Amino acid sequence: MTATLPHTEVKPAATGAPIIQADDLVKVYKGGTRAVDGVSVEVAEGEIFGFLGPNGAGKTTTMRILGTLHHQTSGTAKVLGLDLPEHANEVQKRIGFAMQEVGMDELATAREMLVLHARLYGIPKKEAAQQAEDLLKTFDLAEHADRRVTRFSGGMQRRLDLAVSLIHTPEVLFLDEPSTGLDPKSRSDLWRVLRKLQGQGITMLLSTHYMEEADELCDRIAIIHAGRIAAIDTPENLKRSVGADTVRVSLGSHPTDAQRRALERSFGVHNVSFEEGAIDIRVKDGSKALLPALQVVADHGITVKETRVLTPTLEDVFLQYTGAKFSEAEKKLEAEDALAKHIPMPKEPAGRKPREVKA
Repeated sequence: MTATLPHTEVKPAATGAPIIQADDLVKVYKGGTRAVDGVSVEVAEGEIFGFLGPNGAGKTTTMRILGTLHHQTSGTAKVLGLDLPEHANEVQKRIGFAMQEVGMDELATAREMLVLHARLYGIPKKEAAQQAEDLLKTFDLAEHADRRVTRFSGGMQRRLDLAVSLIHTPEVLFLDEPSTGLDPKSRSDLWRVLRKLQGQGITMLLSTHYMEEADELCDRIAIIHAGRIAAIDTPENLKRSVGADTVRVSLGSHPTDAQRRALERSFGVHNVSFEEGAIDIRVKDGSKALLPALQVVADHGITVKETRVLTPTLEDVFLQYTGAKFSEAEKKLEAEDALAKHIPMPKEPAGRKPREVKA
């Protein structure tokens, strides 16, 4: 990590001081589009907080308001204790913003870009050079420091964009769809870097429509849909709020009526359902209940082929709190956006299933 970043212990969301506060934020664009519709949220010091929702749900607009790039129509917002938009200039000096679209100077090298941005923040020339060198090492770009950035891969460009946003040692980092367009390895590398930054005390607010990213990276997430926050909690708590785990037992033979009744007595009639070739057993903790449940099934003389534990996903959470499937909500918003721009929607190729967003 760079020598100038503060080495402070990361505080949990429950006890960390609020670094970002929003109360009933509303943003209405010309023409009446209500992109943000009453968003209230607090982000604690040292946490990675995520806005999870389909493209067009209001994530980026909310981020841009809190990152001083847009003004709200109504409501209040504070970043680092400073009111927005009244103290936007002061806030801008203390935050970093990595945009969804990576902007690269076609003629610049990675080192030149970092030094230039450091100088724009008023950092002395010698210190700017050292900052650039430290960040190039942090983001595994040192060996590519003097290559033109337009020759970088998408993952390298994303890391460089993140390095640029950190050149002035910000206290808060805003990340708009940081993994968009990255392959799985580049995405995993980026997550590793972001966790290192969190370990150095940087608070992060990110937007994403990747459920895996929200689940794996964020301490807490806000499910955002149609400009509103439907739920806020840790990914684990949100998934637990939807329902219990399920132990699915694939069968080698059909259970008899007597065996079905015996299982209902053992687990409770509402906790057992019989699918084609399988039994689903609702349990509180699948990892702890798997072996005992399997033993009960075997004791009733039922032949077992295989077992697995199914846990609730963020897809289930989105459906529970919004009443819509994530993929369906995304397609609806894409269609509305295309209609607003008078852009014809692409037709699905014959025989091809619609794309789904997996948790």
